[in-house]
Amino acid sequence: MKSLKRRVQTVLRQAGLYQRARASFLYTLYWRVANPSLVEDRKSEVCFYRTALAGFRNGDLIFDVGANQGSKTGTFLRLGARVIAVEPDETNQKILQEMYLK
Repeated sequence: MKSLKRRVQTVLRQAGLYQRARASFLYTLYWRVANPSLVEDRKSEVCFYRTALAGFRNGDLIFDVGANQGSKTGTFLRLGARVIAVEPDETNQKILQEMYLK
């Protein structure tokens, strides 16, 4: 199974789709089977920010400064925010572009 997973990851990386796949529903579905606690942790994080950002409305703008690989960017998008992610590291910029701009 691990060998198949690595092959799929390699093919997706070569096609420039790996990061995009990580931001997709299919990736979430995979983790619901492989390790459901990761999906539950993500749900808890969304609930935390929903509470912490009192007054937040769907479509509000959030700046994710120092976005790294976009973990919080994804959380804010799940909240329904419009997100501007700023990241100085070029490698992480590429990951953000692959995940959220294509």
